[in-house]
Amino acid sequence: MRSYIVTILLLANFALCESGELTRAFGDTTECQSYSPSNCTGKTTADCFGTEYCAEPGPERRNHCFNLWEYDSNTGETSVMMKGCFGTNPDCVNKPFHCTQRMKGGNRRLFFCCCNGNNCNTNLSYLSYLEQENDSFLKNKAKEHEEIKYLPEAFVITNPMLLIIIFGTLVISLFFSLVCCYFCYKNIKEEKVVTIKEAHRGSMRPTYIPGNIEFHELKDQGRFGKVWRGTWNSVEVAIKVFQMKDRESWIHEASTLDIKGIKHPNILNVICSEIKGSGPDQQFWMISDYHYRGSLYDYMQADVFTWTETFKIALTFFRGLQHLHEQKNIDPSCFKPSIAHGDIKSKNILLKADTSVCIADFGSAQVFFKDGPMENPLGRKGTSRYMSPEMLEGAVVFTRQSFLSMDVYASGLVLWEVLTRSAGANEHIPQYMAPYEDLLGSRPTLIQLRDCVVGKNLRPHIPYSWRKSPGYAIMCNIMEECWDKDADARITASCAYNRLDAMTNKTKSASQL
Repeated sequence: MRSYIVTILLLANFALCESGELTRAFGDTTECQSYSPSNCTGKTTADCFGTEYCAEPGPERRNHCFNLWEYDSNTGETSVMMKGCFGTNPDCVNKPFHCTQRMKGGNRRLFFCCCNGNNCNTNLSYLSYLEQENDSFLKNKAKEHEEIKYLPEAFVITNPMLLIIIFGTLVISLFFSLVCCYFCYKNIKEEKVVTIKEAHRGSMRPTYIPGNIEFHELKDQGRFGKVWRGTWNSVEVAIKVFQMKDRESWIHEASTLDIKGIKHPNILNVICSEIKGSGPDQQFWMISDYHYRGSLYDYMQADVFTWTETFKIALTFFRGLQHLHEQKNIDPSCFKPSIAHGDIKSKNILLKADTSVCIADFGSAQVFFKDGPMENPLGRKGTSRYMSPEMLEGAVVFTRQSFLSMDVYASGLVLWEVLTRSAGANEHIPQYMAPYEDLLGSRPTLIQLRDCVVGKNLRPHIPYSWRKSPGYAIMCNIMEECWDKDADARITASCAYNRLDAMTNKTKSASQL
């Protein structure tokens, strides 16, 4: 009886402490601990840290704190890359107290976590296997039980009023225990996904790039950054620069391109990422291979393709998309997840010097691991002109196959664009036009696109001359199977690539590739 009453007191105290902490954690986050290597000007590491005051929260915005760091399981060392405020993100909700990241063994990796509450990112917690945690939990509980058994007589409670208070406290503690169990269960589920994600991360790229980076020419500017042509140690590179407001986009794209097994000749090769400066002027760079011909969209404005170039573009594009979509074991310890690009269009496909192509810009990517998708915190849904019928109609099924099928639909439109600028397919090559531009103009609205693509089931026009050549005829068939209105009836990227690859043994011109 004595130990039971003391146990009640301990539970009540724990519940009240937890309830106070929960109240604090779920308030609006207004400030977070900040960290930037460029601030490390003093003699101690403490000079690297500071306080970042978050933007004013509103109906559509909640602030969180985040940590971005590197962990080397071989040495057990951690290196903080960045800390600060983080915008609205459903993955960060209901994560109070401090940043907790579950991890498994492997090589050095990039880790990310977020939480609620002022300066909740001050401390980091690393959780290992759940089984080990359970063992530790049971051992601690057994130890507590032994300590309780030998408590002194001073803890005996005889006052009836105090017993009533304790009983009321027990009811309150039971309520908060149920609340805590709910949030713990939810967090464990979320941490399980993080475990899978981080287990597939690749080698951590350096925080700072050795050597000199020089900017030469602004090549492109989009919603989430600018792309420059530059040099790094006399090597020509492309530098994608994100501003502070687009930091979350940089984190998402860098994390996606750091997944093990993603590297491929037809996927843009990202060399490394870097954080520059501090405060509101802080920038986030992504350095990649430079391709002087630019995107397919840029090239097609003034230039045309031969049959050999057309075929090589189609073949290497679908080869890259096949690699992106497939999930496979790279080796016994590494599983490559399936990745949906989310924004396939001619502007995001770069033309290499040998006329092969590589897929770029992974800001809208969705990564599908064995136990489910990695949520895209930015909620980017691609470019409206290339949206599939189900996306325009708002009838998307949030499954792996559904997202891959939307990529395939957009691929059919890209293939159509390439054929419109192919000398072998056209007697008179017209000026470049984007998909549906002849029907809806250069800036169609979502309502116009929905009426055209869904309501009238229209697709870009395929001239009769394209079907006269066996090679172009096969491409026309692939194109039509890509943009089928039924997502389940669409061809896969793998099937499209295999059909094109089979042509290399049947056509003389293709054998030159």
